[in-house]
Amino acid sequence: MVNGSRDALQFKGDGLFDRNADKPRNRAKLELIARILRDELACYVHGEGSTLPTGCNANLVVIDALQVEGHTDSDGSDAHNMDLSARRGAAVYTVMVAAAPEILAFKNLRSQPILSVAGYGKGRPIRENNSDEAKDANRRIDLRLIMFSPTEEKFVPQNLSHLVELLWTLQPNAAR
Repeated sequence: MVNGSRDALQFKGDGLFDRNADKPRNRAKLELIARILRDELACYVHGEGSTLPTGCNANLVVIDALQVEGHTDSDGSDAHNMDLSARRGAAVYTVMVAAAPEILAFKNLRSQPILSVAGYGKGRPIRENNSDEAKDANRRIDLRLIMFSPTEEKFVPQNLSHLVELLWTLQPNAAR
């Protein structure tokens, strides 16, 4: 199930991960998601494969990071669940990159890769861990989009050419 009402896309339930396992069960779904993300993200990032300069992004919204976040249910120790959630995030990262390697070329305005991995263990449940169904929902992956947030008004892009100039301001050693 995908939940877009929060600040992340949640892929939960339906046996995405077996109890105590770090390999996703529905690889084909994750591969499809990776290819869709590759096509959609290109309009909101910098770097090879970016379509941002084409004007496809009328609101000049720029992605700073896409974090693949792994989660667990409450079974097991804190240390075990932190390790397991990080391995889940890394496993999904690996599937996504294999399906759409172009994602690795996507950069933020500081020319840093946008794709990263985090593990949160059992610390961010979306359901109480009081049933098998609820635990299944908590064994999930969240894809969190972190947007570029200007620290000063001069860094708020006014138009596409201003965004391009901003890019050079934020990474002064880049070749024009």
